[in-house]
Amino acid sequence: MNSLTADERSALEPATFWIRAGARLIDYAVIFFIMFVTMAVAAFVGTVFQASLFLEALESDTRLINWLFGVLTVISYHTMFEGVAGSTIGKQLTGLQVISNDSDRVTMKQAFLRSVGFVGDAFFFGAVGAAKMRDNAHQQRHGDEWADTRVVRRASLPARFYTHGFDMLAAGMAAFFVTLMMLLLQHTVEYLLLLNKQS
Repeated sequence: MNSLTADERSALEPATFWIRAGARLIDYAVIFFIMFVTMAVAAFVGTVFQASLFLEALESDTRLINWLFGVLTVISYHTMFEGVAGSTIGKQLTGLQVISNDSDRVTMKQAFLRSVGFVGDAFFFGAVGAAKMRDNAHQQRHGDEWADTRVVRRASLPARFYTHGFDMLAAGMAAFFVTLMMLLLQHTVEYLLLLNKQS
């Protein structure tokens, strides 16, 4: 345990909606980049092995499957980064950190719960989460309450809570691997659906 003292807890500065929204936009850009790279790799593999049906699966318009795996990819990305490093790339760049309500480091389970909770908080362009944060002293959205977490400005945390480069590298590798697996699984499902249609 590496909890904060009472004085350190009183000095914490909650992260407001708009800076968290900015961090989220940066994270979406990172996720899209990862997805682009993995799509390019999948297309290259399909071309090399002349798997025309697999290439067709990459271009298929299966909106429900795309949405489902897109949500799973976003949840996985945030879970990996916050569970390992306490911060996503977007939060790193905007000076934010996720901690638990008991003022300790966030666990993988908490990171997962708050990431799942964002699916509901994001409704109406984040209005659901924003309304919840407005009425909460610690600026917590629903996902934060479910996971017993809060997001604070890193500058208000003691240095021992700061994310180190190795943590971010490990989290990045884990997030990239999970995203790759999600996308490969998505395209495999689409491939099997196309195969079933042609049979």
